Amino acid sequence: KQWYQRRVRGNNKDSYHDYKRTTDNNLIKINVSGKKFTTTPDTLRFFPDTLLGSEEIEEYYNEELDAYYFDRHRGFFSALLFFYQSKGVFRSPTNIDRDIVEEELEYFKVDLAKIFSFEEDECSLQEELTLRQKLHNFLMDPHFSKAAMIWAFFDMLAIVLSVVLLVTESVPSATKYFNDKQYNIYYVLYGLEILINGFFTIDFTLKLISWPKPWLFFKSFLNVLDLLAILPFYIEIIAMMTSSSATSDKFVVLRICRTSRVVRIFRYIR
Repeated sequence: KQWYQRRVRGNNKDSYHDYKRTTDNNLIKINVSGKKFTTTPDTLRFFPDTLLGSEEIEEYYNEELDAYYFDRHRGFFSALLFFYQSKGVFRSPTNIDRDIVEEELEYFKVDLAKIFSFEEDECSLQEELTLRQKLHNFLMDPHFSKAAMIWAFFDMLAIVLSVVLLVTESVPSATKYFNDKQYNIYYVLYGLEILINGFFTIDFTLKLISWPKPWLFFKSFLNVLDLLAILPFYIEIIAMMTSSSATSDKFVVLRICRTSRVVRIFRYIR
C-alpha cells in the first residue's frame, strides 16, 4: 500500500555530522546508480540516525564521480530524498514493490517505526493497487519487483535469441537447418522459435489485458511493433497448414517483420 505520514520532529542531537565533501555553494552531491541528486547538509541532518544523516555517509564518497555514490534503486531514492526534504513525509512509490521499498529503507537505516508513532489518526493509507495495476507495473517496469526484473531478463534473452536465429537463418549455408526436417537440429531450432514466440505472445496478451485504457493500447508505437513481431510466426503456420506448396521464400517479408522485436529493448533504456 502507498501511505502518507504526517510531518514529525527530527531527532534532537547535541551535535550533527559535519559533511566533508560539499560544493562551493555548500551543497551535497549524491549519485544513485548513475542518477544525480543535489541537496543541502541541513536537509540530511534532520535525521542524524540514518545513513545519509550520519558520518557513515563519508564511506560512500567516490573521488572519480566527486559525489556520494550508492549502487541502489534510483526510483526509490527520489521518494527517500523527499522524505528528508519534507522533514518526515514519506510516500511509498506505487510502481515499486513493497519488499524492495522495505529493503531500501533498511539499507539507508530509515526506521519508520522508530521515527513515527503509528496512530491511526496520524497517517492515511491510500487504496491498494488493483491486480490489473500491479500486472501493468510488473510488465512495464523492471524495477517494480524482483519477479519483474526476472521477467525483463527473460524478455531481453528472448529478444537476443530471436535476433540471433533470424540472422543465422539468413546465412545461405545455415538456411537448410531451418527448413529441412532431415536435420535433427531443425527440431531444436523450431522448438526455440516456438518458445520465443510463446513468451512474446503471453507478454503481449498480458500487456493488452492490463493496459490502463485497452482501447488506446495500439496508440503506442512500441505495442504495434510487438504485434508485428509475433504475427509472422502464426501467419506462417497457417499458410503452411493450408498450402502444400508453401516455401520458405514466400515468407521472407514476414520474417523481416520479426526484426521489430529488437525495438523491444528500448522499453528498458531509461
